[in-house]
Amino acid sequence: MAGAFLTDDLTDLFQTDDFASAATFGGATINVIFDREYLGVDVGGEVEVESSSPACFVATSDVAAAAHGSTIAIDGVTYTVTSREDDNTGVTMLRLRT
Repeated sequence: MAGAFLTDDLTDLFQTDDFASAATFGGATINVIFDREYLGVDVGGEVEVESSSPACFVATSDVAAAAHGSTIAIDGVTYTVTSREDDNTGVTMLRLRT
């Protein structure tokens, strides 16, 4: 379990006036840090196919019910959760797909 010094700072980390965006999960509005990392996919040729690997970081307490197949809407796009990775500091990364 994360120490109080870290969990107290999570509120500041997920402020929408800095890095975070508003999202909808389970009917509630939560703040997430959204990332759409570039991903080069090797399809057996000389050139990679461009793709992305969307993910979001969120306070674990906001996504306690998140599981594979859950949905989250970010910036008007609905994503399906493909993986949930809790880091035991109070932050969870959800890997997503459209």
